[in-house]
Amino acid sequence: MRHFLLPIIALFICACDSHTTRRDGPSLPPDIGNQRPPAGEDQSYNPELADKVWRLTGLGADMRYDRGGVLFLTDRHPGHITIVDLDGVTRAEFSHSGLRPDSTYAAPELIFRGSPVPLLEARMMAKDHHSLWLRLLTANSTSLTLVIPPQ
Repeated sequence: MRHFLLPIIALFICACDSHTTRRDGPSLPPDIGNQRPPAGEDQSYNPELADKVWRLTGLGADMRYDRGGVLFLTDRHPGHITIVDLDGVTRAEFSHSGLRPDSTYAAPELIFRGSPVPLLEARMMAKDHHSLWLRLLTANSTSLTLVIPPQ
């Protein structure tokens, strides 16, 4: 009886192992899953996806939630967020009027240190339960990263 069960157990173990996740593919940042930019898009944004900290980078400022004194204030109505550095100098506001099917935001507006920053595009790059990654493209082709709480 023992000789009969041993081959069956060995087959069961081999069958279970063939259904496991492949480990030889490219590694993705944790919790991003399969959310990647569509084929043909610049893949240089992937390092930004590895950092889940809420932040605004670019424009000569690096406002990060994990550094003391930076607050992210969400509005009651979705589509508006204010980022305040308690240094009393740096403040940013981002707003939009909705997400389009192509992952761009309608009517994006950015105000930084009291001045409007003309935006060509605001695009959602990824979203998980903790963060929403946006790439903002300014009128002078500067790329900004905005990572905010999902709304």
